[in-house]
Amino acid sequence: MLRVEAMAIGDELLDGRLSDTNGARLARELGARGVRLRRVSIVPDVLEDIIAALNAAAERSDVIICSGGLGPTDDDRTRQAAAGWLGVGLERSQESLDGIVARFAAVGMKITPNNERQADFPAGARILETVVGTAPGFMCEHPSGMRAFFLPGVPREYDWFLSTHVMPIILPDVDQTLARETIKVFGIGESAAEHALGGLELPEGLVLGYRAHFPEIHLTLTAWGMEGDEGQQLVQSARQMILSRLGRFMIAEGRQTLPERVGLRLKEAGATVSTAESCTGGMMATMMTSVAGSSAWFNEAYVTYSNDAKSRLVGVDPALIEANGAVSRPVVVEMARGAAAAAGASYAIAASGIAGPGGGTPTKPVGTVDVAVHSPQGTYYRPLGMRAYWGRERIRQVTAHHGLALLLKILEGRVGDDPKVVGPLGEGEQ
Repeated sequence: MLRVEAMAIGDELLDGRLSDTNGARLARELGARGVRLRRVSIVPDVLEDIIAALNAAAERSDVIICSGGLGPTDDDRTRQAAAGWLGVGLERSQESLDGIVARFAAVGMKITPNNERQADFPAGARILETVVGTAPGFMCEHPSGMRAFFLPGVPREYDWFLSTHVMPIILPDVDQTLARETIKVFGIGESAAEHALGGLELPEGLVLGYRAHFPEIHLTLTAWGMEGDEGQQLVQSARQMILSRLGRFMIAEGRQTLPERVGLRLKEAGATVSTAESCTGGMMATMMTSVAGSSAWFNEAYVTYSNDAKSRLVGVDPALIEANGAVSRPVVVEMARGAAAAAGASYAIAASGIAGPGGGTPTKPVGTVDVAVHSPQGTYYRPLGMRAYWGRERIRQVTAHHGLALLLKILEGRVGDDPKVVGPLGEGEQ
């Protein structure tokens, strides 16, 4: 098995200014081809540290893919470090320099002297030209036999280099994808999900991994070392076993997101949706309109933060708010109905709650939230009780997820699986 590791270079990755995401990108690209990423390391913009990290990698890996430090400024030292590691000097490539000059000219800019450094490479390096940025990448081979790739750290450029240069070089003959399936669940914690799957026996070579991706849990089945249909069949069989236990919590699969799945189901039904949001302040609308093509199924959004807005925009009777409070089942049910009527939408999601840190009472503490979805069959209601220590932002995020998840379960005919859901409520019922 090919041994591959990654190294991210840059002080900004160690002092909190930025987080490295390129390691995850590389892991996905390798994983899709049946290769596991063995290690990810982060080193500062210090020549000695970069060289030491490269030397250590040469003792344990076949390939290292480095990102960052190829820019034009004085703190970009990856080129010098690579040359020092190989014991060679830097040489300027006139062809690369001409390309950099041309890219600057194409946008009406003139190259500065420090940009010329981006055409310097360790002697003997294989230059990896680019069309997505100013800095070419390069590849070197160490006497140990390890191949080292040096790529820009900008994620968009890094992705392009991976698919255009790196993968065709290190895995030229791989033309099949790894059998893998991800099931995304919501409304259950990681430990509870693992407990629910206790005793699940997977065939040898089939691995189940858990990843918390707040507020979701992602369960990934991977068939390592299996070829052809064998891996796919085993993955699908295990998927069915998992869904038989956790199906009521499932909100998406594969690379699909919750709002994408909601949009797909609405489109299939020829239906539309609107929102009336109080404590979430438009989060649910933002989640859905982030999906390309959502204009085909998303109508309007109402941020009904004040009591007056609840009455004026979606028609909630002020007397109802006075009698029950803005955070209550009757009010959120009427918010959902009113949003659907005001927007002329098939469905509407509403949420009202106390996100904190203040505003809670003994009977309605911080974390008390009510969610409702109006549908052609009636209105569904679900109470939420979250912990105050989660904090305002997490309470809002979980609420938005619950709103979309409730709509999804209604669209997929799975709403009866949630014991906390009340409904469908007919007109006049609250």
